[in-house]
Amino acid sequence: MRLLIWAFWSVVFLLLFWVALKNADPVTLRLTSGSEITAPLIIVLLVTFASGLILGMLAAAARLFRQGREIKRLKQLVSLNKVPSVGENGRTLASSDDNSSLPPY
Repeated sequence: MRLLIWAFWSVVFLLLFWVALKNADPVTLRLTSGSEITAPLIIVLLVTFASGLILGMLAAAARLFRQGREIKRLKQLVSLNKVPSVGENGRTLASSDDNSSLPPY
């Protein structure tokens, strides 16, 4: 199985390398300030792809951190045997228990 995985990734690498060699022609990027940048097409494509990947990861990071805090809060509630009531929309309903010692979220 490992040999099959190595073969697959080797083929992917060779295909990407072949595309890179075929797209080595220089291209000119004209920026808004009137300046120009000349670089090989494959470099422009790789920088664009990496920028999109980084921006996508940053966009997802906020949600992941918020979910992590919610999981931590719910684990604290379960450990104290104070499981909150949950409404139809998934939000925690106000209860008459005094949860002032617990973090809000």
